[in-house]
Amino acid sequence: MMKSGSSAVVPTGMNSNAINNKARVKNFDAKANRKTRSSDGFQEIQFEACSSGRSRSPSVRTDNSIFPSRPPSASTEMSPRLPSSLANRSENKTPFLNLAMIGPVDSGKSSLTGRLLYNCGVVDEVTLTKSSNDATIAGKPSLKFAWLMDKLKVERDRNHSIDSKSRRMETSLYNMVVIDCPGHRNYIHNMITGISQSDVVVLVVPAPKKEFELSITKTGQLREYLNIAYSMGVKKLIVAVNKMDATSPPYSQIEYNSCIHLVQRVAQKVGYNPNKVIFVPVSAIKGDNITTPTTNMSWYDNWETLSRPGNHVTGVTLLDALHKAQQPTRMNSKALRVPIHTVYKLGTIGIVAAGRVHAGSVRPQMELSFAPSHRKCSARAIQIFGEVTNEGRAGDNVGIQFEGLTTNKVKRGYVCGNLYDDPPREAKQITAQIRILHHPGNIKKGYSPLLHCHTAMTACTITNIIERTDDRTGMTAEDFPTSLSTGNVGLVEMILLKPICVETFFDYPSLGRIILRDLKQTIAVGVVVKVTKSNIKDMKSLLKTQAEEKAADETEIDELKNKSEGYDSLMSLSNNMKNKDTIDCIHSNVKSECSLNTPASTDKVESVLESQEQGKSGTEDDITNGKHTLKLSIDVAGTMNDSGCMEEDV
Repeated sequence: MMKSGSSAVVPTGMNSNAINNKARVKNFDAKANRKTRSSDGFQEIQFEACSSGRSRSPSVRTDNSIFPSRPPSASTEMSPRLPSSLANRSENKTPFLNLAMIGPVDSGKSSLTGRLLYNCGVVDEVTLTKSSNDATIAGKPSLKFAWLMDKLKVERDRNHSIDSKSRRMETSLYNMVVIDCPGHRNYIHNMITGISQSDVVVLVVPAPKKEFELSITKTGQLREYLNIAYSMGVKKLIVAVNKMDATSPPYSQIEYNSCIHLVQRVAQKVGYNPNKVIFVPVSAIKGDNITTPTTNMSWYDNWETLSRPGNHVTGVTLLDALHKAQQPTRMNSKALRVPIHTVYKLGTIGIVAAGRVHAGSVRPQMELSFAPSHRKCSARAIQIFGEVTNEGRAGDNVGIQFEGLTTNKVKRGYVCGNLYDDPPREAKQITAQIRILHHPGNIKKGYSPLLHCHTAMTACTITNIIERTDDRTGMTAEDFPTSLSTGNVGLVEMILLKPICVETFFDYPSLGRIILRDLKQTIAVGVVVKVTKSNIKDMKSLLKTQAEEKAADETEIDELKNKSEGYDSLMSLSNNMKNKDTIDCIHSNVKSECSLNTPASTDKVESVLESQEQGKSGTEDDITNGKHTLKLSIDVAGTMNDSGCMEEDV
């Protein structure tokens, strides 16, 4: 074996020139046999608007369904050519429905999502076999459906999701976007982002007794997740009681009834109508009641709910419950608002931002503006799940390809709008009505929690508590209270430490809902009633200005206090003058000072001091009458008033 750094051994009878020539011929043959490239010189790349949020690598396509080839003379390295004809959005009659899967950690959300996608034909057998082999090799065969969604190595090692991931699923009634939200306490901010993009929430609850009791306790996650979902405006709730095959005994009706009884009580306290909540017993591993009815639960016939007075809706499976969900009202008539949740940089495609259209519509060649960065660009193409379309409407999860924009100019949490139709702007200060859910102490002025709004997140500071409201009557219970405690509803003013785009609840409801978090728990939820918009780049300057104003006020108060103390000491000195020598000393000092100004002032000083020498009765009378006036005949500025003296009120 040849050691590292040693020269190669040349065979006998062959010189080095012959070896080099042989290598050149070999390289030339390899280039000649290489597969010819296409005339456009680049590979077609499809940007997935709602693919896995953590995957930054583009998916390489070999067909021409998205971006056809350009002629050889055209430059294709910067931006590929768009299709000659775009898909007409108005021709798609199938409505879109966004679905978020939430629940406590280890409740089986990812497994249920993977099983639902597999049963609906979104995942093929090859993909499932690969995921099953990976899970078996890792010693976790029961996670084969969960690993269809959790593709990161760190997620598979920790056995829980980290970021929200979305997949498209077509059914007979809806084009569904299934969003798998994380359930771990450390990644609640990612779950809030997923819920803000959804129309329906599926709460996954574990059926086994021990797991369910841990999640339903006062410190559990189930109550917090329901509060977050309701405060974000998602009124349609479906509860999937998972892991029915793991109960004791399996598929126990007693444990199922116990689960739905307690969840109904919690949902009613949060604000949901228990008569409209759908409960479905399922098993993600066995596939029970996902898309087809099961035979393992003979005691279960169907679920039933009351959608309207006198109108009962029934079904059997989880898919039936999703089909019965009604599409909420869209804000198509308002100005464009698209909160960005992921930014991609995809090869020759360029910068692509993915987000949900909350209001208005976006079209190609539209001039766009971003808040709070105030960047301007134009939309080159609009894509909805791999299909380049001519319009993205309210409720659609779209991918927008930008022109004239780099990656660091647009970030998660930014809001995109029309440049010429009420463009979004950053918020300087907001006034919100909040409800305190849980806090170990009292919330006072200066409290700085973490604020979540749509896909944005920033720290804020409560600067003023305007009123405390009676949650039963809605009337004002106290004006300008000193603090708010658990269970109180109040109107507060807050400043944002980092600029984000916030709208009022009355203009854009989905962009006017806020969540305050601290100590890894949800402190308060509320809505924004007033927004003070500004072009300030950094909200810390506002805090600095307020601190400087406060320091100036304190300094002024201290100066006034010191001045009043000096006046008081001077008055006490004049009242306690009993010694003639002391008066003569003061007389001589005042004479010397007045000699610097005017000679006429000396006589007036002598007359005043003689009056003080006669006694202190006059001064005591003035103080007793509340006048507190000290009369000095010294004109410091060299001028006198009409009476020949200066008067200062103490």
